[in-house]
Amino acid sequence: PLTTTQRQQIEGYLAHKWGLTTSVPSTHPFSSIRPHLRTFQPTDVPGCQLWLDAADSSTITLSSGSNVSSWRDKTGNGNNGTAVNTPTYSSTLNAIACSSGACFSLPNGAFPFSNTSYTYFHVFTPTSGGTYNNLFGGGVAGSTRSTTAVRLGASNVVQTYWWSNGISDLATSNTYTVNAINIVETWYT
Repeated sequence: PLTTTQRQQIEGYLAHKWGLTTSVPSTHPFSSIRPHLRTFQPTDVPGCQLWLDAADSSTITLSSGSNVSSWRDKTGNGNNGTAVNTPTYSSTLNAIACSSGACFSLPNGAFPFSNTSYTYFHVFTPTSGGTYNNLFGGGVAGSTRSTTAVRLGASNVVQTYWWSNGISDLATSNTYTVNAINIVETWYT
């Protein structure tokens, strides 16, 4: 779980990194860049478990051509993603494309389970809408062990799904925009 200040620091960082400063209100404490200060990094937040950053090409390992074999976690925790069904990397977009079931498998411990509080931030650009597509997931579906997933819903909404010991919760956010950069925050307390 993040404090309000930590959450706002990450919001400001992501808005500046992805050129979305107009999405942050002028009253936001991190709406403007302070050039005299060291640049904030997500790992500045204590307890940061996972930071995957496709804009940092040094974290991407290609198996051949633009096919990605792994994605290195920038926290130093070793929660590196292993490619499944050949995601591809675009150096011109600084992005990883996951389609046709392509995704990354992360090790146990990369996602909190049970009653652990957490916060996730996602930056993505969907190239189509109106169908279900996962952004990420973790756990073992249909077991007493928890699962968590964030997916794009059929009505261009972002959905967060929790499943634990037979209890299923699905929360739906505002809509996302196709062919635009979207920043989504998900938290569980």
